[in-house]
Amino acid sequence: MLSYLWTSSPQQALKQTKSRIKTHIKTFEKERDSIHRQDIRSRNLALISNSSLQDSPRSTEWKSRKTISTVSMFRNYAFIGRDEELSSLHSSLLPDEQSGSSDSDPVCGGPICCVLHGLGGAGKTQMALEYTYRYRQDYDAMFWLSAERDHELAASFALIALKLGLVEDDGKSKAGVKQNQIKAIQEGRNWLQYSGSGMLTHDADQRWLLIFDNVEEIKDLEMYLPTETEARGSVIVTTQRPRSQRITKDFYNIELLSFDEETGAQSLFKYLEREPTDEAESNLARETSAIVGGLPLAIATIGGYIKESESSVEEFLQIMKRSSNAWEDTQHTKLKHYERTLGTVFNIALSELEKYPAARKLIDILAFLNPVGQPLNVLEMTRILRRRQLVRRETSGGEPYLSIHRSLQWSIIVDLSRVHDHRWSVYHQAFVLLRRGMPMSSPIQVPEPNKWPQFERYTPQILNLRTHCLWPEPPVDLPVDFAHILSDMGTYMWHAGLVDDGSEALETAEHILDERGVGEIEPLRGDILGNLGILSGFAGVSQRKEGMNRRLEALKIRKEVHEDIPKKNVTRNDEIRLYIAESDVAFGHLQDEKFEEVEEIMERCLEAYKSWDTEDKIPYEYAKYYYTMSLVRAAQNLIEEALDFSRRGVDLVTQSAGAEHPVTQLWKFSLANLMYHSGDVAESLRINEEVLATRKWVCGEFNAFTLESYSTCAALLCQEGKADKAV
Repeated sequence: MLSYLWTSSPQQALKQTKSRIKTHIKTFEKERDSIHRQDIRSRNLALISNSSLQDSPRSTEWKSRKTISTVSMFRNYAFIGRDEELSSLHSSLLPDEQSGSSDSDPVCGGPICCVLHGLGGAGKTQMALEYTYRYRQDYDAMFWLSAERDHELAASFALIALKLGLVEDDGKSKAGVKQNQIKAIQEGRNWLQYSGSGMLTHDADQRWLLIFDNVEEIKDLEMYLPTETEARGSVIVTTQRPRSQRITKDFYNIELLSFDEETGAQSLFKYLEREPTDEAESNLARETSAIVGGLPLAIATIGGYIKESESSVEEFLQIMKRSSNAWEDTQHTKLKHYERTLGTVFNIALSELEKYPAARKLIDILAFLNPVGQPLNVLEMTRILRRRQLVRRETSGGEPYLSIHRSLQWSIIVDLSRVHDHRWSVYHQAFVLLRRGMPMSSPIQVPEPNKWPQFERYTPQILNLRTHCLWPEPPVDLPVDFAHILSDMGTYMWHAGLVDDGSEALETAEHILDERGVGEIEPLRGDILGNLGILSGFAGVSQRKEGMNRRLEALKIRKEVHEDIPKKNVTRNDEIRLYIAESDVAFGHLQDEKFEEVEEIMERCLEAYKSWDTEDKIPYEYAKYYYTMSLVRAAQNLIEEALDFSRRGVDLVTQSAGAEHPVTQLWKFSLANLMYHSGDVAESLRINEEVLATRKWVCGEFNAFTLESYSTCAALLCQEGKADKAV
């Protein structure tokens, strides 16, 4: 109360105090009614679904049809303005709505695309979200796609098929989430392009809408967009890129500018959930809006700060002026002015969190990770951050998660980089959280598709953590523990058929060991080199020599480590790891056509396998023997024996890894080629087509393994006199 008397006139102080009392009453009522929030939300959504129907040409039809939607974010009731932009967006996406006609003959063409672009924090995502609620009745299906990172886009696009009932979400596929996801993406894309099935079937007037949010490179969307569609397709893209490559025939750009002073002031009071006390406070709000350039994100943050700190618009304005010269016009560029202004607003908002150290710690960690999951033990901290408009709680695929605006994220990262010890502390806490959730790969390198969902979830966060450790400079010195987790990622990626990504992760892990001065004879280095040797074998002839050197170095390390273990302490896993390195070297010799060396090594491995257990107990080890020896027998022109070995290898690897696993497909591909050399071209083509079909939805259309299968099938079709099908 005293602070108001010192900073304002007594009359204004009294008005503000009354306003504050009203705010406290509202807050109390909200807390009292918290147990009914879910019911309130349900009623709100019901009202949204039925609003504005009288203005829509399809309102009568809508009463019997409900929009299929993956839009999981709640409507932002603080949204204000943008009426002109929303109208322009709607008329671009559905031009025949403006004439009231919806029964014109459809033209089979590509979807209409509209790009919303502007500075970070200009409100692009919020405008797209408002569009989905305001014009929901004009679409039969709406799909929201998080597009900032490849893995997020793939996961959200896969939800289309799930929502439409085109695929089942049983979570029990032996091939794991990766394969199910790629299959779902293809099913969803086919539904958008051709006559659909599932919960919603295409007709001439059917309308669907895709929203790609936070796109970095618009060309990355091409694999998801249908080139033509039998329905009426619309696409919204939000991006900071001012100029985007045209990806559809009908392509429009809408630049989203900041608010003018008046709209910015109205927006501020929306977040404060009250009206201005008088014209003087309205003028202060207009001045505040002008200082931050009318940037919606800054205004939302200011509103959260004022409301939760129980201060006034005037007090914030004074803090802003003391903290920065951002309100002054200088020779700096518009972008520099924007960065400085937004940074100042964030600094003020974050400084108020010093009273809540746990909440400040959480948002620092979020800046490192931008996580997709929300631990239950941080609900109070989450509430503090959400009320201050610093994070949003959203859902995807039924799972809740926190999102943090990229502009705020980078502002925190830059701030953390100024104090190295604190930055290291935050990194370590983030790393510990990820290590707890991310599974470790098998110590004996057996494919474990049941762990793929966890790897899919945590791998992008590890890569994000690595990025924020390296920038800004000076970088955080990544510890050996980080190399361990990258090694696990590399193993997973290799088993998933992601050769390039796996190699990059493993090479980074090797670099960390070198930087940290880790000795040459270390088990972790042996694991990394062994997997790099395998992946190098898939990179082409030019990489084979380097790959072989890595395999030999891994074998040397495994042997020395094994010799240091007292005989009484040697476990079966210790022996398996040693013979894995032996068989890896045999694979290298196979590529160099040194078949005698291969047979000698693999027969030695077979004796070890027999001493451990039967084929049914350790199928993956025996599968490697049969696969390798099938190729040796083929080189010796013992085709029938080679085919027997190959078939047995396929049976055992299927038993171990599952029918759709990339390793299983590699074994089957080899069997198909042996069938060709035996003279059975038709059977070779049949198996190769099976492999191609599986690789397409397991590894993706443009994966190296899939392209290999395409070329093989095309060659066999030509040989069978079916050149028309080979094209």
